[in-house]
Parts: sequence; C-alpha cells; structure tokens
Amino acid sequence: MAGNRRAWLLLALGVLACACRPASGPRRNLVLVVIDTLRQDHLATYGYRRDTAPVLRRLAAEGAALDGLSPTSWTQPATASILTGLHPVRHQSIRAEPLPPQADTLAERLRRHGYSTLGVSANGLVTSSFGFDQGFEELVYVPPLPEGLRLPDASHVNEAVASRLASLREPFFLYVHYVDPHAPYAPSRSWNAAPLGDHLERRGPVEMADLDPGKYAHRPDAVLRDVIDLYDGDVRQADDGVGGLLEALGKQGFRGRTLTVVTSDHGEEFQDHGRMSHGQSLYDEVLRVPLILNAPGLIPPGAQHATASVLDIVPTVLSLLDVPLEGPALDGVDLGSWLRTGRRYEDPDRLFLSHLDTADTTGLAATVGRYKLVLGRPYRKQLFDLDARPRERKNLLEDADGAARGASLAARLAGTYNALAARALPRVTAVLTEEKGAVLAALGYVGSFRPEARSLHASIRPAAPAEDGLLGWEDVTTLSTCVRPGDPASSGQLLEGWHSIELNGRWTWPTASALLAPVAQPRPTLTVAGINHEPRPVRFRVAIGGRPVLDHVAPSGSFTATAAVPAPPPASAPWVVRIERPEAFVPARLGIADDRVLGVFLTSLCVGQ
Repeated sequence: MAGNRRAWLLLALGVLACACRPASGPRRNLVLVVIDTLRQDHLATYGYRRDTAPVLRRLAAEGAALDGLSPTSWTQPATASILTGLHPVRHQSIRAEPLPPQADTLAERLRRHGYSTLGVSANGLVTSSFGFDQGFEELVYVPPLPEGLRLPDASHVNEAVASRLASLREPFFLYVHYVDPHAPYAPSRSWNAAPLGDHLERRGPVEMADLDPGKYAHRPDAVLRDVIDLYDGDVRQADDGVGGLLEALGKQGFRGRTLTVVTSDHGEEFQDHGRMSHGQSLYDEVLRVPLILNAPGLIPPGAQHATASVLDIVPTVLSLLDVPLEGPALDGVDLGSWLRTGRRYEDPDRLFLSHLDTADTTGLAATVGRYKLVLGRPYRKQLFDLDARPRERKNLLEDADGAARGASLAARLAGTYNALAARALPRVTAVLTEEKGAVLAALGYVGSFRPEARSLHASIRPAAPAEDGLLGWEDVTTLSTCVRPGDPASSGQLLEGWHSIELNGRWTWPTASALLAPVAQPRPTLTVAGINHEPRPVRFRVAIGGRPVLDHVAPSGSFTATAAVPAPPPASAPWVVRIERPEAFVPARLGIADDRVLGVFLTSLCVGQ
C-alpha cells in the first residue's frame, strides 16, 4: 500500500512539473549571412579605428562576437566548410570541385526537420554548378551586372531576397552571400557613408589586375591608401545591405524570433606580407574573419569570445535551434552552451588547422593559443607568437626554444591533417565548363582550377626542424636531379622565391631555393644555366645544403656556369639548393615599367657528373 502511495505521489509530481514548465514557442528561424572577403580587423567590433560596419557593431553588442578563424583563404572551400561543418580536407571541395553529394549541408539538416530553405548568392562559386544547392528549395544566383561585368552589390542581392521573403514559411533558413568587399573595389560611398570625394572618384575601381602579386614588389603608400579606402567603402556597402535585410525581416515580423549569424569566408591581404588579394597564403589577414551571433532572448548581449572556427557554425546553430545533430561527427565545436549563458568560450589547447592547395600555392598552418606554425610553397617555415606586435613578423624558429616548440606543433599539425584526411569524402571530378570558366575568371580564381595533381595527399610527415628541411608533403620519390623552372613538371621542386609569370624559365627573388634529388657520386657537378636580361654583368651565389658551391658573374645574354660540389650532403635525403643575388635587380630603376625586385633568370639547375 505504501508503495502504491509513493507511485501516485511521483506521478502527481511529474504532472505538476509538466504543468509548470513553459510551453515551447515557435521554432526560431535562421539567417546566415556571409560577407565575402571581409577581414576581421577592418571592423570596429574587432578594434578597427573606422566604424565601417555600424550594423554589425550593433548586432555584436546585442549578441555575441567571436574571434572567427577560417580554415582556408579562398571562397569555395571556405564556404563549403561554413555550410557543412567539415574541414576542407574532409569535404574535398578544394580546387573548384563540386561539393560531394555525401556532404550533409546545414540546409539539408534543417529541411529534414521542417525548415523551408532559401539561398541567395552573388558569388558564382556558391551556386548549384558547384554543388551548393544541396538542401535548398531554391538557391538564387545574382549574376554580375551587364555594365562592365561588375559584381552585384548588396542592394541587388537584397532585391532578390525581398521578392521571395513574403512567401517564406516559418521556420525558415535563409542564406545570403554578399560580395561587396571582393575586388573590384567599387563602392558608391565612403566607409562613413559620405561621398567618395573627387580623388577616389577619379581613381576609379581597383580591378583584379591591380592586385596581381607579380606586378609590383611594393605599391606606393598613396596607392595602398586608395585601395584601403575603397575596400572600406565596400565593407560599409555590405553593412548597409545587412541593415536592409534586417529591416525587411522586421517588417515581416520575423526579427524577434530569428537567430542571425554573420561571418566571412576569408579576409584580404593589403601587402601585410608582401601580397595583395587572397588565396595565396595562410597569414591572419586572410584567415581572421568576423563571427557574430544574435538571437533576442536567447543569446545574452555583449559577450566577447576567444578564437572559434567557422566550422563551429553548423553544430552551434543546430544546438541553439534545438535541432538534433545526426550522422558522422563534424569538425567544429558546439558553442551553444557558452552562447546561451554568456560564458566566455576559450580553449587555449585547441588546434585550428588551416589549409591551402591550389595549382599555384600549397600551405598548412596550425594555430594553438598564441602560437602559429606556417608551412607553405613558395617555401615558408615560420613560427609566430600571435600576441607579439606586430603580429606574424618575427620567425621564432630562428631561436632554439622556438625550434623545439615548432617541432611539437609540426607533429600535432601532421597528426590532425592525417586524421581528417583518413575520413575524407569521395572527391568529385571537376569539369570546367564555359560557364564555370567565366565565373572563375571574374573572381580571379582561374589558376585554382588547373588540373595538376594536388600537392597535399592523404598522409603527410611532420615538417623537418632544419631551416631548409622538408615541409612534410613533398613526394621525394619523383624528384629529379635537374630542375627546369619554366617546365610545369619541375614546379614541385621549386621552394621559395620564384616568379611564375615568365616563359622558358623563371625569375627568382633575390634569394630563392629548389629541391633536387641527391646523387651518389663523390664529387658531383652543379650546372646553372640562364639569361641575363640586364645591360651589365650579374653576380650570384649558389649553396647546396648550406655549403657554398658557386660564386659566378654572368655577362649579359645567355650563360652557363659549372662548379664541383666539394662536400655534397648525404645521398639519403633531397638536396636544398639556394640561389642568392647580393644586389637585387629592379627594372623600374632602368626605366622599365616593372616594380618587381628580381634576382636571376634561370632556365635550368642540375647536379650530376
């Protein structure tokens, strides 16, 4: 009898608890905005001196801002990661290949749980042609404008959204991709919404060709200021677009029950490390992006979080929307509990892997807390303290303590990469149609499609600690004892400091290096052939494995120089050959319209008998 009374009491308490629990309201909508090419440090929310984006600043103040980090530095693989929660090494949409159908996108996940889905993109890479329509009831592409094929601004994107907004059924997922900060930089107003001014009006748009990394060694400060002013104007233009979008949502009554996320696929380089544009390196100016989440009544206002990845967007928004996370594990972290409570998210031991594999550039980077290891072609092996000022300038690998830390990070980097690659989705073969070619050309990504085999394979080794050691992914079984810099077959052996825009050879930087297969002969011969295009003799030096081999003065015209390698490095490992020119050649100083700082023009570099 007592047992029955206890059972009735528990049942009554359960009923009472259910009666007291507030009924769950309508499910929240999701609006995910990607502002293409928006570097984080050009927003006041992240400390910029100009308030280029007051709408984003208010969204962050009323919600949460995270120190966003992209896993790569160009649009297609980055956006694929944003929409799948998978690292590029896993989703395999890396060199203009379509997103594999096995990738479970955010749109597919939400649609299975009753969400209507709409996407509007002004970037031709984020379209059905590249597999991004998976899960969207409609993915609208807003093409370039007929007049001069300019990229559409945010107002054109908003027009496409507005014509479909009234028909959206709640709950809905709306994806919007603006391209205003992407070159060409052509804002209608300044960063503060004032007129551009006569000077910038006369200057006109900055085209993709103006950002050509081989065109200038260093742009004049005045030109760089104009570029940044125009870029900041485009940031304001995109921010105005976000404001217009939020206003339209408010008029439909959606705003109060919508989770809004704003981020970017990658940043932009303004000669921070000698380059312009993006997709060429893995420095922070192209990896650090905004990551802002706003949900009235759900995310407490004003939280500033530490570093998080755009890979975290999918698991986090599913958590905040109370949608179950199904299927294989994602590569991001669910930040929902931190965002709901306002607790600061920070994981100083988390490794953020950045990846780049195009026909022109290969790189990997690992960021853990304040330290970042950068490996890449053209040859880079650098360790930075991100808390130092200026950031990413002093290479700590030059110090004994830094070398030890770098070796530890290199091991973690290789382990993380290999674990991701072991779970990669099947790669879809890319087919370059005329339409896709036009899209890639308009965005400056033609080189990313070239069909050469990828440089990064399914397994890599930790980078060797020596200054000229291997990066860890070189295929040493295919190395030749002869490098011909103008031959694409030799591109995998060129390490640092080579200009790729010349025919039948390549200019070096004042210092350049290449990788050669070792030879077993006791006194092999080094042979260097090239062309001196200058009206005066050129002196250059060559070292192998850090040991001087050749000091030569080449006359104008074609030349060939030979020297015995007196103390060759071991035949068990590849040889690093370094070319150095003591006095750089700047064509502009001779009246030639070329500002590059050049070294020697080489046609071949060989070792043998």
